[in-house]
Amino acid sequence: MISLVQYIHEALNIKIVNEGGAAGHMAHPIDYIDWTANDLIDLVDSLFKGKIENLKEKLDGFNINASMNNNGEVIFIRNQSNLNSDKGGMSIDDMIEKWAEREHQKKVFTQSGEIITKIFTKLGKKFFNPDPLHRKVINCECIIAGKTNIMPYASDKVAFHGYKLYELDTNKNKWIEVDDVEGDVDDIYKAAEGIDEAKPRQNLVIKSVEEGTKFAEKFTKDITNLWQNEGLDNGKTIDEWKWARYQKYAPEWCKNDRDIFARLCNSDKSVKATELKKRYPDHKDDIPLLDKEIKNDVVSKIMEPIDNLFLYIGNELIDLLDGFINSGSKEEIVKSLKADMESTVKAVEQSDSEQAKAKLEKSLKRLQALNDKYNAAEGIVIMYKGRRLKMTGSFAPINAALGTRFMIEDK
Repeated sequence: MISLVQYIHEALNIKIVNEGGAAGHMAHPIDYIDWTANDLIDLVDSLFKGKIENLKEKLDGFNINASMNNNGEVIFIRNQSNLNSDKGGMSIDDMIEKWAEREHQKKVFTQSGEIITKIFTKLGKKFFNPDPLHRKVINCECIIAGKTNIMPYASDKVAFHGYKLYELDTNKNKWIEVDDVEGDVDDIYKAAEGIDEAKPRQNLVIKSVEEGTKFAEKFTKDITNLWQNEGLDNGKTIDEWKWARYQKYAPEWCKNDRDIFARLCNSDKSVKATELKKRYPDHKDDIPLLDKEIKNDVVSKIMEPIDNLFLYIGNELIDLLDGFINSGSKEEIVKSLKADMESTVKAVEQSDSEQAKAKLEKSLKRLQALNDKYNAAEGIVIMYKGRRLKMTGSFAPINAALGTRFMIEDK
C-alpha cells in the first residue's frame, strides 16, 4: 500500500525532491548545525573552484503562490483564507482591489499576474487539479523593471521556485498541505518558452578559477581558525562550535545548561519555560528574558565571527561569478544602493528612534566587515549534500539597514 504523498506524486506525475531545513525555508550554510568545519570547507572549496553546477541567482522580488481552479481561472494565493475561499484564491482583479491604495504592490502583482496567467493557461486546469481532492500550487517570485524591493532590475521577470501539494480535508472542507517541493519546475518553464519575462535564470559560472583557488585557500584557513580558536578540530560540528562559544557568553547561572543553549541558539523550546523556572527558582525573572534580551545579546556574540565570515565569503563569491541579471549594469546598481543607504543613514540619524539607530549601527558594522564592498545581486542558490541553501553578501546588511527607514516612518 502506497502512502498518501506517494499517491499524490504519482497522480501529478512528479518526482520527490528531498530538501534540508524547514519546509519553505531556504537556509544559509551555517544554519545546518550538523555540518562540520570540514563540510563548510568542502562547500567553499567546491564553490570557488567551480565544482558545483547549477548555481542560480537569488532574486529580490515579491513572492506569491499561484494555481488554477477547476473553472480554469488563474488564481493567486497569499494565505489560508485565499486558499479555502470559494474561488480558491484571488484573481488579478481581486489583487487590483486588494492593493488599490498601494500602487507599487498593485503594479508588481498585476503585471506579474498577467505573465503567470499566460503560462498557466498553456498548462491547463488538469495540471493543477488532477482530481477533486488534490491541488498543486506554484511558488512564484515577481519582479518589475526598476525596484521591486531594494535591488533594481532592468526588466520585468517571473521566476518559479517550486510548489506545494494540497489535499482536501472533506470533513472540514479545507485544503491541507501534504508536501513542499523546492525546484522541479521544468514543466512550468517549458510552458513559458517564448515568454522573455519568464526565461529560466542562467547558471552562474566562476570568471577566474585561478582567482577562485586563492579565495578557497584563504577561506579554508579562516574556517579552520574559527574552530581552532574554540579548541576544536575540523571534524566538530557547527553545533559543537556554538556550544563552546555559548559557555563563554551565556550568563553564569545557565552557561552549562544544554536545554537553554538549545533554546537560545537553535530555537528549540521543547523544554518549557515553566520547567526552567522550577529548575532555576532563583532566576525566575530571568526566564522570560531568554527569548528576548538574553537571546539577542548572547546569540549575537556567539554568531558574530562566523556570520561575518560567511557574509564575506558570499560577497567575494558573488563578485567572482558571471551570469547575474544585473551583470551589465553593476556600477549603476551599486551607485543606486549607495544613494539609498546615504539617505537612510541621514534620516535615521536625524530621528529620535534609538531602536532604529541601534539596528542601523549593527548593519553598518556588518557592512564594514565586508570592507564596504557592495554587490549588485541579492545572492545565489545552491544544492549541496542534498540540501538547498542560499549565500548572500552585502545585500543582507544593506537590506537590514534600509529597513530602519520604515521604523522611523511608521512612528
